[in-house]
Amino acid sequence: MNKFSEINLQNTFLHQGIEDWEKSVMKDLNGKSPHELIRKNYDGFLIKPIYSVSDLDDNPLVISEYPGFFNYLRGFNPDGNVNTPWLSAQYFRSDNLNELRTKISDNIRNGLNSVLIKIKKNNSSFQMNGCRGLAMDDVSSFLNSFYGVTIVLYCESNPEDISQILTGLNQKLNVIVEADIFAGLFTAGVFEETLFNNLEKLSRNIIAENLVALNGTPVINAGGNSVQELAVILSMAAEVFNRTEIDENRFTAIIAMDSDFFTNIAKVRALRVLWANLLSDAGMDSSAKLIIHAHNTTFNKSILDEHNNILRAATETFSAALSDCDIITTMQFDLLNIKSTELADRIAKNTQFVISLESHTGRVIDPLGGSYYTESLTNELVESAWSMFIDIENIGGLISACKSGFLNNRIHEVAKKKFDDFNRAELKITGVNFSPDANDKFEGLTVNSDISENRNEKICEPLTFKRLSEDFEYLRYKLSKTTHKSVFIFSVGELKEYKQRTEFISKFLVSGGFIPIINSNTNDFHNSISELKSSGCNTVIFSSSNDRYESDIPGIIADIGDNYNFVLCGKPEQIQAKEIRKYIMDFLYPGCNLIEKLTRLGEITGALS
Repeated sequence: MNKFSEINLQNTFLHQGIEDWEKSVMKDLNGKSPHELIRKNYDGFLIKPIYSVSDLDDNPLVISEYPGFFNYLRGFNPDGNVNTPWLSAQYFRSDNLNELRTKISDNIRNGLNSVLIKIKKNNSSFQMNGCRGLAMDDVSSFLNSFYGVTIVLYCESNPEDISQILTGLNQKLNVIVEADIFAGLFTAGVFEETLFNNLEKLSRNIIAENLVALNGTPVINAGGNSVQELAVILSMAAEVFNRTEIDENRFTAIIAMDSDFFTNIAKVRALRVLWANLLSDAGMDSSAKLIIHAHNTTFNKSILDEHNNILRAATETFSAALSDCDIITTMQFDLLNIKSTELADRIAKNTQFVISLESHTGRVIDPLGGSYYTESLTNELVESAWSMFIDIENIGGLISACKSGFLNNRIHEVAKKKFDDFNRAELKITGVNFSPDANDKFEGLTVNSDISENRNEKICEPLTFKRLSEDFEYLRYKLSKTTHKSVFIFSVGELKEYKQRTEFISKFLVSGGFIPIINSNTNDFHNSISELKSSGCNTVIFSSSNDRYESDIPGIIADIGDNYNFVLCGKPEQIQAKEIRKYIMDFLYPGCNLIEKLTRLGEITGALS
């Protein structure tokens, strides 16, 4: 007799409703309701701590559908990436053409299946992966060096120039062309209507696997959100469809992966649905596949403690792999510097190898499909992005939306919110405004820039490309050049009275490039004053409880004398005694604007004078 025959699985695994889950969460939160944890993300969606099947009641997307069928939520390929692995299109750069050729060739021998080449035209010469002043023949000859791999050729040049470059290529090369005619619109505020005609001519003259790049990454790199990025990609496609006869099978969407892991995945899934709906509504072939090329964003990367960029890029790459992207480019952790190291190149390449060859991520089709959270987030992105796309079309299309300031203003609103949160440390970047490394050697602002010179007349204001950490980097750079960067932290009382505030002050100072010096005996004021006077510091930050401030700080200030600047850790409204407030030049507290306070401290100490 089968010993398992009497087991009733239905009774063994009892159904747990949303109420049961909420009770479990309340227990973990010591009675706090999970509804108090609901937050709003930068796309404007309310993110809940618990999702259930009820969140899919009004979801028009069918989660039981198969990949390879309309609306392509679960992927364009029926087998996902199982038999068609994504291309690991790594980007290498150098200011020397021979060195660049050697870099790429070595990595191809080590298993790389694709390489990303970025080409721009500056006046009469070309720029390619860091090499400048190249002739057209130099570019064609360079590309002809590589066989057996796919060359992803991203071009910001006029399609006429791209046509001449491709004419000089060996026909046996496997090339995916990403012609981005809208790049100048976002980076320089320029656009010429003739680009549409030139793009259509190019489409007739070449037999490349793909052609038109719908590049949404400028939106994320300028601080925008995923809804805006998706809407812009649709609007770019609509502009091309309305002005050319280019086949709908020749498009690539370039999309940015940022720190929001699950939104990245939902965004790619939503893009496939939106693309199919766009083609269907336009009476075109809704089965036309859109190639999706994922890049890491630069918006959340930093020169400070740059090895943290490895973790950021790896997490973003993983989200791209889970969302069934066709091409993935993982940035080097030192890409913000003028030159990349061999170590950075190798880690970026091996990140994809680990995810694909060791983790076997591509062996599972749409692994997050059916997740209540992912499906709900996907649906919200589809609805919101489509609504914004319609708003842009009602203005007259993407170019009109840029001219009117509609798009720039929308992106600026989101970016401002991100910077405000970041400067208050509500949005964190490790090594910058959170857990900064006091021993980080900051060599300077040798930042890599890929913005092309463009002398055409502006038709609109370009997007503002500023990374979250730039203000902190600039401040650290300025302070690295001064000798007035030590600040004395005067802790008073027992450990429990000052510990939290002293830790906050120390991290605050390090994040701005200051050197904190802390008194050794918090109950011996005379010894602490002696330590202050031998430290060489001209500024004191007091740290203790509010009660201690009232009782002890006036006497300590009197004993220290008038030759020092005094700052206090606490909110101004918490300090009632006028004899204290008249000496305090500034107040520091969690939630304050860190950049404003650090800049003010630099002025007080004389470090930024």
